[in-house]
Amino acid sequence: MKIEVLLTGGLAGADRSRPRQNVPLTLDCETLPTRERAELTRLLERAAQAPPPPERVLPDAATYRITVHGGGGVRSLSATPGNLSPELSDLLAWLMPRLSR
Repeated sequence: MKIEVLLTGGLAGADRSRPRQNVPLTLDCETLPTRERAELTRLLERAAQAPPPPERVLPDAATYRITVHGGGGVRSLSATPGNLSPELSDLLAWLMPRLSR
């Protein structure tokens, strides 16, 4: 399984704590220890099943797109930083330090 996180749109350079825009960051899950793969699977399932938070209009908002390749297909999750469900926020917090360019 491979995961790609892409940040698009929004005001360029407005928040230095986020990854660079339009530069995909990836994680090859086969390189993770068994416990981390299990935790990632749990976080992915929680994020995919979580109801979306109430929609807020966020002009010039960036969008995170998380794409999961593997398991016989491709699935994607996306949200703006100001409209992240707690589950998607947890997933991003877990993924960000493990991603590479």
